Amino acid sequence: MLVYAVAPASIAFLFINHRRDRMNTFWVAYLTGTLGAYALFPFFPSEPPRTVFPSADFPNVVTDLRQLNLWIVGGYGIHSSVFPSAHVSSALSAAWGLAAAIPDRPWIARLMAFYAVSVAIATVYGRYHYAADAVAGIVISLVGIAALKFDRR
Repeated sequence: MLVYAVAPASIAFLFINHRRDRMNTFWVAYLTGTLGAYALFPFFPSEPPRTVFPSADFPNVVTDLRQLNLWIVGGYGIHSSVFPSAHVSSALSAAWGLAAAIPDRPWIARLMAFYAVSVAIATVYGRYHYAADAVAGIVISLVGIAALKFDRR
């Protein structure tokens, strides 16, 4: 559930580090990777492993937070596709955007990249995505880096 806080946390990093002037650079990378994943959903209709294989390999740890998250995605999540993982592409795209916007503080981008890798692992373990979804999310996030090459700011 924390992946939805990636954008606000990134904006906070930009403000705290007095990089408001680099906000558009961040948005180019972040939105390219995030919306790029969503744009592909209609082409790859799929269901998450937790619904396709409901009794196979369920995680051993089921917390109240996971139950809340399953309730949210069960009733309000996207039910058309899970490929590629927008969770992974958006978190990594935020890391790339932060690296471009705050190059003198690389630890911030590394922290976000570490979080993004954690998201990739957690989405596969939690059966929200297949491993191929996570890998595709990583690839889609790289489009955000390419978009930065065309950013004229």
